Amino acid sequence: MADSSQNHYERAFSSWLSENKIQFCCIDQSKPLKANKENLKRFDFLLSIDSDGRLLVELKGRTFHGTNLDEKAYFDCWVPEEDLISLKFWRDLFNSELPMVNAAFVFVYSFEQVDFDPHGKIIYDFEDRRYIFWIIELDVYLKYKKVRSPKWNTLNLSASDFKNHAVLLDKYFEVN
Repeated sequence: MADSSQNHYERAFSSWLSENKIQFCCIDQSKPLKANKENLKRFDFLLSIDSDGRLLVELKGRTFHGTNLDEKAYFDCWVPEEDLISLKFWRDLFNSELPMVNAAFVFVYSFEQVDFDPHGKIIYDFEDRRYIFWIIELDVYLKYKKVRSPKWNTLNLSASDFKNHAVLLDKYFEVN
């Protein structure tokens, strides 16, 4: 369930999940969790995909500044390396106890421009904002990641890798 402590990206994602009848829970981020003698960041959402499957989601909210959704080169998809390491740890830990657990980054883009061309893609309207959701599974991100900033320990995907491997959330879950 969405709550008031969530940012607008998290609330929009929670609302989208609820509207599409995808079971989920938000993970409390208020306290760091020590696991394996490391301070690991928690993932943001746990989704129930079907009777057996689970999906751990690390949500990344971004602003889309372009005017045309056909230009995915403008989609910002960087992540802190810590988030990638933590998400992999949690996925592996869950898989040691439960079958069929996967992990993914969900990039939630809020549109800066009110007037833009969605090129036939489904836009989600929520709380006077417009959003689009892209998902990329952790193993795909791991395979194609590149260092964005050594100073800030951030990773990124090239525009072409994002274009070729990120999937619209409604297509991933086969809804709408």
